[in-house]
Amino acid sequence: MNHLYLQLGRAIASQCPPGFQRARLDAAPDQGEAAIACTLADGSEAAPDLSEEAQDAIWAALQEIRDEMEKAEGRRWHRCAVTLVAGGGFGMEVDY
Repeated sequence: MNHLYLQLGRAIASQCPPGFQRARLDAAPDQGEAAIACTLADGSEAAPDLSEEAQDAIWAALQEIRDEMEKAEGRRWHRCAVTLVAGGGFGMEVDY
């Protein structure tokens, strides 16, 4: 599943301003909700609008990740928070 996490991370990062330090995607696939918040090097925050291409890539990756997790765990999550940290940090929390 690492390739799916990489795909998701790249889609999120593509929407953030250059030099961002941290990005967080909050998503609820069943409701079609997704928002990104980016923290820049100076500590300021940005909330970029998602391009259609990024939305498609994010939804595709999240759907596959969710399906794989459901197979492994036997339950389906409904909300997630994905955090990227400059230099390659990645974390994902889900709510069932």
